[in-house]
Amino acid sequence: MLLLIGRKILKILFVTDYYKNDTNGVNTILEGFIDVLNKEHTIKVLRPDYIDMLGKYVANPGKVAKMIDDYEPDIIHMCNDMAICRMVARYCEINNKEYTASYGTHYSLYDTVGHIFEDENVLEYKRHFYNNAKLTLVPTDNWVNTLQEYNFKNVYKCKRFAVDSIKYNIVKSRKPSGIIFAGRIDYNRNLDDILTWDGETKLAGPVMSNQLDHYIKMDKFEGNKILGKLTADELNIEFNKSKVLVFPCHNEAFGLVMLEAMAAGIPVVAYAGQPGPDEIIINGVNGLLSNEHLHSTISKAMKMNWNRQAIRDTALQYTWKKAAGEWMKYHETF
Repeated sequence: MLLLIGRKILKILFVTDYYKNDTNGVNTILEGFIDVLNKEHTIKVLRPDYIDMLGKYVANPGKVAKMIDDYEPDIIHMCNDMAICRMVARYCEINNKEYTASYGTHYSLYDTVGHIFEDENVLEYKRHFYNNAKLTLVPTDNWVNTLQEYNFKNVYKCKRFAVDSIKYNIVKSRKPSGIIFAGRIDYNRNLDDILTWDGETKLAGPVMSNQLDHYIKMDKFEGNKILGKLTADELNIEFNKSKVLVFPCHNEAFGLVMLEAMAAGIPVVAYAGQPGPDEIIINGVNGLLSNEHLHSTISKAMKMNWNRQAIRDTALQYTWKKAAGEWMKYHETF
């Protein structure tokens, strides 16, 4: 039984459109927060797993409303902005309840081949969803500025990212070679910039089924090793067998995989001017920020003599206790 002296035990409802077994940063952050917050508060998660589904992202509004009514949460937090989160936001509007939100990515502003388009209807929906939130949390100053340029309101920086330094660690007996990418293999990850790299390349993550034919027809996988979806332990081994993690993305809110690689003592190469990389990469210490094509920066990183423990030390400052604590301070304040 939870007992907090001088503090209220809060009922927190997290809402997400991702299944529990989906591999992504939203789920990683959510599980990290739950491990910390459920020591002092009660937590419930509304996911597709726990509601009647007619198909992915199609839920029963009545069951969702009853679940929220029965739970009577003090905090309702949207982890993303897709169908189930939209439904709960509508519930909040109808019932005059407040909610908060985390802004994750600009993926919905990208078409099926990764080209950005600024659809005013999409932007207007996003503005409505997030501006109705009591506050919207983003991981970097870059994201605060970007969303304010799009006329989003009540946007605040919250370092909600961290790494499990036990799962991700240095394996000293490794024999490193080549580069590795870790994440979903799809257009939005800007993978062409590493699939054309002339050297050993490993891709760790699920291949999006609707895009597999495209990559095969384009011979994008030729000469590259597809590792598929890995567990944390398996991914840690692959990090330790690689010289560099390459993070080529242009539209990620942060990119937790960078911290995971650093915790394993592996440097990260990424484009400069991106929210996550600019926030955590210290040039020459735990990686390199690139102002040119990634190939040149990858070659430079592969030749450098990196201090693996120094790389790991930069990741260890990001703990789930700190991240969840900062998230909680915002909610206690507002």
